[in-house]
Amino acid sequence: MPRRFLTLWLVALLALCATLVTPVTAQIDDQELASLQRQIADLEGQVGELTAQIEAKTAAIDEREASLAQAEIERELLVDDYTIAIEARSRPARLSQTAAINSFILGDPRTEAFLDEITRLETDDRLSSRRQLFDAVIDDALTNLGAAEEELRRVAGVVSDAEAAFAEAEADVTRLGGERAELLEERAGLIRQQRDLRLRIDWLTSLDNRWVLTGRAGWDGAARPALAVKIDNVDAARPQSGINQADLVFEEKIEDGRSRLVAVFHSTPSDPVGPIRSVRTSDPKILQNLGEPLLAHSGGNPGARSALFQSPVINASVNVAPTLYWRNRSRRAPNNLYTNTTSLWSLDLGGTEPAPYFRFRAPGDPLPAGAQEVGVVTVSFGKSVVEYSWTGAGWARRQNGSAHVDVDGIQVAPETVIVQFIGYSPSPADLASPEADVIGQGPAWILTAGHIIEGTWARVTGDAPTIYYDAEGEILKIESGRTWVALPQIDSASSFRLRS
Repeated sequence: MPRRFLTLWLVALLALCATLVTPVTAQIDDQELASLQRQIADLEGQVGELTAQIEAKTAAIDEREASLAQAEIERELLVDDYTIAIEARSRPARLSQTAAINSFILGDPRTEAFLDEITRLETDDRLSSRRQLFDAVIDDALTNLGAAEEELRRVAGVVSDAEAAFAEAEADVTRLGGERAELLEERAGLIRQQRDLRLRIDWLTSLDNRWVLTGRAGWDGAARPALAVKIDNVDAARPQSGINQADLVFEEKIEDGRSRLVAVFHSTPSDPVGPIRSVRTSDPKILQNLGEPLLAHSGGNPGARSALFQSPVINASVNVAPTLYWRNRSRRAPNNLYTNTTSLWSLDLGGTEPAPYFRFRAPGDPLPAGAQEVGVVTVSFGKSVVEYSWTGAGWARRQNGSAHVDVDGIQVAPETVIVQFIGYSPSPADLASPEADVIGQGPAWILTAGHIIEGTWARVTGDAPTIYYDAEGEILKIESGRTWVALPQIDSASSFRLRS
């Protein structure tokens, strides 16, 4: 498994754990919020302490580096002194050597004559003075040579001490740098913990009087489950009823390269809704992370029905409530079966409220750095090809070249579109029918606020939420409102064109 997807898998698992330890509710858990705020405050204190230590280390490093700079200057001056001392030693040495060479090796005539004259006239005061002068020059050269050698030894010792002090200072800088790096890493970890806690707070506060699937205010206290409805999407089934009232719509691939819709209602009813078609084995997998939702459908083959019965999704088909379904005689079967959401909710078939499915962006929150303005996004299911373009308020949808409108003539234009690329396998209920592989991870495009964000998705188990990430691995927040999630084949001919 690629490291990037493994990381996303682990983050998604942590997100799942967070959902499991908190009851699903549309109200804020004040105790948990207070606990999270205390944890953040504690972390801020620790971050502050680490910051002070980091600043102290930085000051110490700056001090050592300043002393190193001064030591470097002093070392250069000592090198100059050392050079001067060597030169000072060499002058008397050369003089002494020159005198000896001239006298005893080269046979300088003047020196020999001088010495011969001394031998003959030992009592000559002038010659004696000259000999004394010569001896004095030699003695002075030897004296200067000794002094120069002493100075050379002294300067060499100072240079050695300076080199040792310089090496010690360099070692201090390296050690302090390592200690500072450890503190920086520790502080970064605490900051990440704060970020995660704030994400948790965002998640909790999003429940405050807001509908969990849209993020919109106005929750009326209703404790009803989500209601999913299978809606046909072939040419003969359009225009449909209810598709603009659904909080969340999944578009899945079926046989022959066509698509079918799974419209999820929670905040807004739709009376009527349809045309309604059969359940597929993909549907329980897609829906089971919405708590225990109801599923309205027209029936299905034995394998598909068995998959539904074995899942937490509650059957609300025409066979369960035949009086709540009817045929619209102005349309031809099988594209004429309808129901209404209010009646199905009134059956009290059980179920639980959906857990929050998305994280919503607050007004003014910036988009991720990788967001790009996009013109047209094309999603291909094969024979069914969909285009989305930003209108300034939503993503206007076209299907096979025509505007996709509902029965009232209103074009579909959800606030957010997610293109979640997945794999498909032959359904065990019908090998000719593809089954969506929605547990795992893969690439995704998130269309929000006129931009496209190329990211990824991850879902670790059937009950776990699907988490969407940007290119940096940060959990994405979307616009509040309705969302359509397209589920094309991962190798489909989908594309987008950036806005010029």
